[in-house]
Amino acid sequence: TSSKSNDDGLDIAILLRNFAVTTIIGPGAMLPSDKVNAGFSLQARDTYYPPHAHYAEESYFIIGGNADWRVGSKPWFAVEPGDSIYHETEARHAMQTNQQSLLTIWLWTSHLDSEVMIVRG
Repeated sequence: TSSKSNDDGLDIAILLRNFAVTTIIGPGAMLPSDKVNAGFSLQARDTYYPPHAHYAEESYFIIGGNADWRVGSKPWFAVEPGDSIYHETEARHAMQTNQQSLLTIWLWTSHLDSEVMIVRG
């Protein structure tokens, strides 16, 4: 996935140093597919991934660690290994790790070339 910010805020600089993502399945990936993008993400402990959105429908599967998650204007909720989260296209979402890093499998099932947009306000 690609990432693009509307604002070069400090939270983005911190996120870029504390977040890693790799694509395993998808266009141009190790396992080529024009139907899905999928891979792993790792968010370091005590790291805020500010609200963002993209056209891609997205699912996350938590495989390690825990975090707090928010979708749209709904309240924050805790996630832990075994949990899954689904985001409809253009759903704004944010993640905050606390004492542990967060390891996920992510899956995009539409708009595979979508950019990630940080949503301010």
